[in-house]
Amino acid sequence: MIDPLLSQIVAYGFGLLFISSAWNKLSDIDRFSLILEDYQLLTIMPFKLLAVMIATFEFILGCSWLLGFSTSIKEWCTVGILILYTLAITVNLVRGRVYIDCGCGFNNTLGDNGHLLSPILVVRNFILIVMVLFTLLPTSERNFVFLDYMVIFSALLTIILLYVGSGQLIQNRSAINTWRNGF
Repeated sequence: MIDPLLSQIVAYGFGLLFISSAWNKLSDIDRFSLILEDYQLLTIMPFKLLAVMIATFEFILGCSWLLGFSTSIKEWCTVGILILYTLAITVNLVRGRVYIDCGCGFNNTLGDNGHLLSPILVVRNFILIVMVLFTLLPTSERNFVFLDYMVIFSALLTIILLYVGSGQLIQNRSAINTWRNGF
């Protein structure tokens, strides 16, 4: 049995991750649909509809994580979408198509290619999948006290900073590789 505090921190983290991801996608749905098309995995597909469906699904997942729905459906849906993202990235890495935007973020410091595909993204997604599976473990029963809420807040702040920082490092690596290879 694990402490419910750890499970709660992961749940809030995934809630924030998916809601912010959905918000970024919905705020520029045309760009996200072009990113989906650039993966070249589906030949005949209304990509704008697919983009809206993915962003809406992420938003619903994020809300279910934040609201604490205690079904395992949200966990398995999260694992499923992370596996789909990982497979899409892996297929394009194997094809040698590393200079396309992964669709992970939209902060445009590389022009149109914010987060280029890299094996690091696959590793990151596997870590996220393991974290989701961690929440499926049984938790002990206990009431939270004020200190627990402070730990949740501090841990979430730390996780957010680490996630954003690692995203920036991945993006910087992509920029350096772009400069080196002249793309």
